[in-house]
Amino acid sequence: MRKVAIVGVEGSGKTVLMSVMGDKYESPDINGVFLQPMNRETYSYYTKETAKLRDGKWPLATESIVLELDWMLMRQSSSDAHQEKLGQISFLDFGGEVYRIAFADKSQQELNAIEEQRRNAAERLRAHVQDADVLIVLINLSDIINGKQGEDRTIEMNWLSQAILSYAYEKAGKTNVALVFTQTDLYAPTIEKCGGLRGTLAACMRTVNSRYGNRLSLFSVSAVKSVPSRDGTGAQVPIPDFKPQGLEQLIGWIVEGIDEERNRREADCAAVARDEEKRRKRWKIAAGLIGLLGILGFGSWIGYNANTDLKNFIDGHLMAWGWMHQEAPATSESRPVVVSAKPVEISTNVVPVQTKPPTVTPDPPKPKPRWIVGASNPNNPNLIAGESRDTWVANRPGYVWVRGTDRDEWKQGLRHPENSKLVSDWKEGTWKSTQAGYVWTGGNQTEWRENLKHPDWPHVLSSPEENNWHAEEGYKWVDPDAKNDFSVAWNPGKIINGRKTASSPGQWLKKCSACNGRGKKDCWKCDGDGRINCTSCSGSGRVETTESEKCWMCNGRGRITESCSNSDCIIWPNPLNPHYGKHCEICSLCEGNGGRFVPGPWGPVAVNCTACVGGVRRLCPTCGGDNKVIVDCNNCDNGYRTRQTTKKCSDCSGRGTVICPRSECHSGKVSCSSCNGDGWIAE
Repeated sequence: MRKVAIVGVEGSGKTVLMSVMGDKYESPDINGVFLQPMNRETYSYYTKETAKLRDGKWPLATESIVLELDWMLMRQSSSDAHQEKLGQISFLDFGGEVYRIAFADKSQQELNAIEEQRRNAAERLRAHVQDADVLIVLINLSDIINGKQGEDRTIEMNWLSQAILSYAYEKAGKTNVALVFTQTDLYAPTIEKCGGLRGTLAACMRTVNSRYGNRLSLFSVSAVKSVPSRDGTGAQVPIPDFKPQGLEQLIGWIVEGIDEERNRREADCAAVARDEEKRRKRWKIAAGLIGLLGILGFGSWIGYNANTDLKNFIDGHLMAWGWMHQEAPATSESRPVVVSAKPVEISTNVVPVQTKPPTVTPDPPKPKPRWIVGASNPNNPNLIAGESRDTWVANRPGYVWVRGTDRDEWKQGLRHPENSKLVSDWKEGTWKSTQAGYVWTGGNQTEWRENLKHPDWPHVLSSPEENNWHAEEGYKWVDPDAKNDFSVAWNPGKIINGRKTASSPGQWLKKCSACNGRGKKDCWKCDGDGRINCTSCSGSGRVETTESEKCWMCNGRGRITESCSNSDCIIWPNPLNPHYGKHCEICSLCEGNGGRFVPGPWGPVAVNCTACVGGVRRLCPTCGGDNKVIVDCNNCDNGYRTRQTTKKCSDCSGRGTVICPRSECHSGKVSCSSCNGDGWIAE
């Protein structure tokens, strides 16, 4: 029965994937495929973890050394109730330390220092990979896309993933290996930009792609979809109702591989059966031929002369031609023909012949092939024979022989045979210099380069002049006169090329862009002047005011004397009249006649007007004859009038500006909040 193993370093999404896969395939899919938990622990585990995901919570990280889950991959026929066992999917979730013990390069001394429980877990992990017919390795896309090349997490993830594949291909001899990228829903644009999963592998995991890219099957899976949480922390939480994507392709690949393997085995068994039947028929022909020779009288000759040409012909040539024996396929054991040594009696019509047991003569020993040191490997010209038998030596610089194979591979850290100061680098065909200040330029050549770090003295760089060194920017020599001592110390407070060394070693400060390194900036309240316009006078220095003044027309009396306004008022010109020289008007009583007639004893009698006394006119009733009339002054109010004027503003003493009211403002400047008044901030 086929066995499928799922592995992956910590954080690769194993727990979430297996929980979602167990939940999705509880019932048969469209092809009748489903997963049957093989024990209570498996069913309980993925049920609880799936419930957490539906509540918008992430499963907890694996805390135990080993977590074992097992499913039986089943297929149900659509025509009847027949169920077929396709294979076993085993999931052993190990802690991150177990992966480092199992696949990282550790010496025997380091392994002995590890506790026995973890060593046993590492052995179990390797056996888990060794026993699997199909291996699935999970890779978290977030680690290879967002991870920085120099971070320890990114380096360890890439190295452990490569180590797992190296063990699977080269030590466990696996052929069906798949690389599954998780969290693909978050990085769909990046995958499309890289040209698909192959392009993503080539761009983000170049070493894995170079060695195993053509042999790996690639899949992408999005078991859950995450969104930012509502608590404002920015953490991602799973969407409860999200449907997993990509599981159908992965399960379909597993089922297809199992079907192909089963068909291949059935074909091999049928071929073995056909070959066996052919072998039996050929042996019957050969046995009949031997019996015929015995009947013809050659029985004793065959029995007593086993090493004769005829015996060799039967045992050798016929076998070579495939008459008496045919080698079975690699899947079955060879079954050579065995001739019985028991005496055989053969009855003939002429005379009975008694055969004797054949005399067995041992074959002469075959000459043992001679091992020639330095001889070329017939399957690989890049390998030559070593000092010990069945050992080979790579004749290409930087390559070593892979034990047990006819293959050589590039290995990091090997000395160049023509230049002892060069060692092989991590990339195939590249070298790096071990000599301080020199770099590899091709072949076995090195060259002095400027600004290379000294391998033994931190913060010391190579100068333009060969074999000369200078302190890294921000550092100073402890003893400038020492010839072989390159000790340097951090030099705080030094301004170099617009940067300033901070108090902590290696920390640099840059000018604060908010205040341009001044530590202060203009006060926004006063625009850097230290004063603002007075609000009382709007900056003019004077304010409008209302004041009273004596009327110039009535001189404060409120009344003035005017000429008579009566149009009938004239100066009386008759000097004989008592109103001479006064302003008079025609008498309205006598209408200017001076008198009137009244009845008398002897007829009408003329009498003078009582109003004008017969004078026809009277004093002007308006002015009384003086031509002067006292009236209210129309230029004031009771002798005084108000007017609008300006006076010096008392708030600003007529200056128009006042001191900036902000307490932080000092002569128009305030302390810069970006740099706390220092003028420098950390880079």
